Amino acid sequence: MNTSSSFDLLVRAGRVVCPQTGRDAPGSVGISNGLISAVDPPPESTAEQTLDFPDAVLLPGLVDLHAHPACSGSKYGVDPDREFLPRGVTTVLSQGDAGADNWAHYRAETIEGSRTRVRMAISISRHGESTDRPCLDDLDWLDVDACVQAISDGGPLIWGIAVNCSRASAGAGDPRMALDLALEAARSTDRPLLFGLREDEDWAFAEQLELLRPGDVVTYTFRREPHGIVAGGRVRPEVKAAREKGVLFDVGHGMTSWTSASWKRHSPRASLPTRSPPTSTNATSTAHRNTICLGRCPSCWPPA
Repeated sequence: MNTSSSFDLLVRAGRVVCPQTGRDAPGSVGISNGLISAVDPPPESTAEQTLDFPDAVLLPGLVDLHAHPACSGSKYGVDPDREFLPRGVTTVLSQGDAGADNWAHYRAETIEGSRTRVRMAISISRHGESTDRPCLDDLDWLDVDACVQAISDGGPLIWGIAVNCSRASAGAGDPRMALDLALEAARSTDRPLLFGLREDEDWAFAEQLELLRPGDVVTYTFRREPHGIVAGGRVRPEVKAAREKGVLFDVGHGMTSWTSASWKRHSPRASLPTRSPPTSTNATSTAHRNTICLGRCPSCWPPA
């Protein structure tokens, strides 16, 4: 930390929040050479530029756990520097935009070519989201060995394995087989899953959640009833049981994957926290942007 009292930029705000330390109070942040160098420097500190936001909240860069950052090659992809940084998201995690076959291109163009820090939950499908068909539509696309090799190549750039077993992503494929193969790859690489539930009437939520392990992440959590974690106005008991064994639950992004009604029914119970510090999830791709920007800018949060 910079112990001097002169900075390139000094930002003062009515609330300076740090989830890691629990800080939430008025204050200021000093920035030097592009890095935060002091929190609450002495009042007499000077700076080349000072910004005052007495009615605003100053936050660390947000981490978006489920989005679709991709400069090309994904039917859902958007430019991370254009769509995330302006919303305060400095780290964004891709939900399966690439698979083993197009991982190298994704790494070179999107991860290495972006100012935003991009990390990936790689798709168990070799093609990721690069085709117009559902990504799990053909079981021949689901290749454990290729997925494991891509993760070996990517190292920490690939944090998990994406498998969305919903009808929209599974298509004609068998969701049970897709989850089995994704779990096999996850066990081989010590990676968590980023998992989209199959609709309950096709495959009981309880059976799906029983297969997940501590640290696996369920996304699209707040879908409309009866396809989400809420049934009859209450959080499903099998969801609570999964949370108690260590399964994590992410918001999922906008459009039909999230409803304020499900959020409101869940939130007073406070039984399903996401990762700590809390993650955000952007509404990305053209379709998602045209529906809900899920709380990533002050004008959109809290939901109505």
